[in-house]
Amino acid sequence: MIERSRFSRNVLGFASAALISKIFGYIRDAMIVCTFGGGWITDSYYAAFRITNFFKRTLGEGSLNPSFIPAMEKEKNLGMENAQKLLNSVLTVALIISILISAAGIVFAAQIVKYTAYGISLDREQFRLTVILTVILMPHIIFVAASAIFSGTLNVSRKFFYPALIPSSFSLLIIIYLAAANSGWFGGFPETLKIKGLALTAALSGIAQTLFLMRFLAKEGYRLRLDISIDKSKLYAIMLPAVPATISIASEQLSMFINTIYASFLEPGSITAIYNSARIIQFPVALFGVSAATVSLPELSKNSALSREEEFKSMFNFSIKTTLIVVIPAALGLMILAEPVTRALFEHGKFSYSQSVLTSMILFYLSIGVVAYGVNKISATAYYATGDILTPFKIIILQIALQIVFALLLVDHMGAAGLGAATSISSIIACFIFLRKLRTRFCGIFEKNLGIFFLKTLLAAAVMAALTKTAWFYLFKTRIFLTAVVLIPCSIAVYFWLLKMFKIEERKNITDMFNPNSSVGIWEL
Repeated sequence: MIERSRFSRNVLGFASAALISKIFGYIRDAMIVCTFGGGWITDSYYAAFRITNFFKRTLGEGSLNPSFIPAMEKEKNLGMENAQKLLNSVLTVALIISILISAAGIVFAAQIVKYTAYGISLDREQFRLTVILTVILMPHIIFVAASAIFSGTLNVSRKFFYPALIPSSFSLLIIIYLAAANSGWFGGFPETLKIKGLALTAALSGIAQTLFLMRFLAKEGYRLRLDISIDKSKLYAIMLPAVPATISIASEQLSMFINTIYASFLEPGSITAIYNSARIIQFPVALFGVSAATVSLPELSKNSALSREEEFKSMFNFSIKTTLIVVIPAALGLMILAEPVTRALFEHGKFSYSQSVLTSMILFYLSIGVVAYGVNKISATAYYATGDILTPFKIIILQIALQIVFALLLVDHMGAAGLGAATSISSIIACFIFLRKLRTRFCGIFEKNLGIFFLKTLLAAAVMAALTKTAWFYLFKTRIFLTAVVLIPCSIAVYFWLLKMFKIEERKNITDMFNPNSSVGIWEL
């Protein structure tokens, strides 16, 4: 069984890089709404970005990993030459597919925009701008596809920090562009031209990401070339499962697509509000939910291949507990502080208070489903590690169908906030299905104390939330900045003190990472 220290160190490496990326991502998004506001121009950019981001997150950053990483584990155990052949073959096919998709996206950009944000097509000027932005952004997925394969290869070598750091280059280049735009370099240029420059900067960032990862692959001994010399059966075993895996990995993006379609018929700024609220939600989930899922996939795959059932179960439970300790308080905290958090992060420049209120309403309802989302990530990873792609696929399809139904029922009564509620309800239902099927598929997979652990962690988070809400109401209600820099850190400290009082030993999975005397601490990275 993998040592706890090694797994924790890998999670920390990924989470640290994800934290850096999220900070840059926040600065990027805050500067976008500060520069362009929350109106129709920003909506056009986010609608176009959502289209290309769908391909980026699915075909690029996720769909191959559930089948590629377990296969790469096996080939690397047979020798470096085998791993080299598999990498080059998968890379070649992925590049061909991504180039074809990018070309098709450019040719059919108008039709894609029409059917993914139909409300925008009713405004000729906004529709035209969204189509142009989509065309500019499309080539980005070619480089992201290559970067995703490179990242998966490095993950098999237990390298997690630098692959997770890659999105920072995307945000950093945009921040530099916006800083130049706000400094007067583009004075006199219309807003529509500036937003096109933003899209072009985003598209070109893919080159930097690819070159960055190629350097680390070279250090691991890989030599890249276009080649399909590997046994075709092995290639098919990776590429064919990528089709249902694409839908499973795309659940978040498909969810956003559904919300974008509905929001395109609502008041201006709704698309931007949905995007920004989702960005806040991704912060705690990406730090530990996605981190634990990403780091555990190679280890779960290895344990599954070697039929080490106990090690497999231990790794799964460790991942679940590490995730729950973070996402439970994050969910409650975001629910009670949705408005001050939104105002502190985005209410600058042209982003108004009314736009903050709209964003915070959506954020509140999205927060309800945060715990379910984190658990779903780990649950799906357990199936991927055993080569079972279809079970997560079926559950995600059901989740998407439920979201469409609930959104249709709620949006008329709740507006954009109903979209957040529909997303959370469907995620929670999917979570219960995942847990039930896991119990059947992997006999005895849940540790006996997992339920007690959950209840004690929930109690600690609830007490923390009550104290935080009281302190905010009496001391910080009119001090938005102090809420972010004082109240939230103090609340986190209180939460971990409560975990200690409740004798939740799993807290050390997190606290040891920041202990200078610990072998898993950040100083050991």
